[in-house]
Amino acid sequence: NILIEKNVNEDKFYFKNNRPFIIVSSTSWTPDEDFDLFLEALVAVDKKISTDCKDHFGILAIITGKGPLKENFVQKLANTSLQFVMIETLWLDNRDYPILLNCADLGVCLHTSTSGLDIPMKLVDMLGSGLPVCAFKYPCISELVNSSNGFVFDGANQLSNILFGLFGKAKHSNEVLERLKGNIDLESWEVNWEKNALQVFEEAKLLNRDHNYFWKNLNILKILIICIAALLINQCLNYLP
Repeated sequence: NILIEKNVNEDKFYFKNNRPFIIVSSTSWTPDEDFDLFLEALVAVDKKISTDCKDHFGILAIITGKGPLKENFVQKLANTSLQFVMIETLWLDNRDYPILLNCADLGVCLHTSTSGLDIPMKLVDMLGSGLPVCAFKYPCISELVNSSNGFVFDGANQLSNILFGLFGKAKHSNEVLERLKGNIDLESWEVNWEKNALQVFEEAKLLNRDHNYFWKNLNILKILIICIAALLINQCLNYLP
């Protein structure tokens, strides 16, 4: 096993000191995620490592999910020569996926939003596991990903530079990743609800109450106007010959 070893005395498993770095990404293998870009970036990183750091432990990139474009990627991968980077495509169930996220060093998201307004749930999952992220850049991604918890990129060259900057050296003590992990807020669902969502709903309820109050009083005003108009008409009719 290239990742873990068992401590016989404690009967526990631990990561090996010389294990590969672990990058994880998830996808439904649809056209809105360009994994050719990811492959291009990883090939560039592999070439840089082979030139600058021949004693490197390696990088294991795990891509989870299934979908229509997976076979095309697998075929391209089979024709790609890599020395220090290993790429695996897996399908994990709901119990194993969070475990993988907790074991990884970095999460990569290649989601590109057609509307520019949606946030991919895979990023929420990664950050919720305390995992720093690297996400494709589009208009609203900064609402979730920023310099405190990760990186954004807009092409293969920029992604390869980020990955090599993080994992280009043969050591696992990475101050940048440790700082990013420390910045990720791992508060419970209940705490986040009270901090970020509850007030919005309370304000909406107040607005709704004020809205109903306004229309209720407007209807009363309408009735009063109709009554006054009826009285005036009646008075006018009394003066007619």
